[in-house]
Amino acid sequence: MSSSADSLKLDAIGLKCPQPLLLLRTAMRDHALTRTFEVAADDPLAHVDLAAFCARFGHDYQRSADGSLHWIKRKA
Repeated sequence: MSSSADSLKLDAIGLKCPQPLLLLRTAMRDHALTRTFEVAADDPLAHVDLAAFCARFGHDYQRSADGSLHWIKRKA
């Protein structure tokens, strides 16, 4: 995990669902001022959980073309 004032990178490589989502939720709780989260995940279904979570709570979600990087921007 690495961070700057406005973004946080999370390494979920090797974690199977729902662990990437749990890692994100914990990071969002622990870093309340962070706006953008980048999740590196190699589980091919991670995008399903992450996208559903973002849709439910109003966060913006994008992923890379190969599906290995996911960007979540906390709703304002």
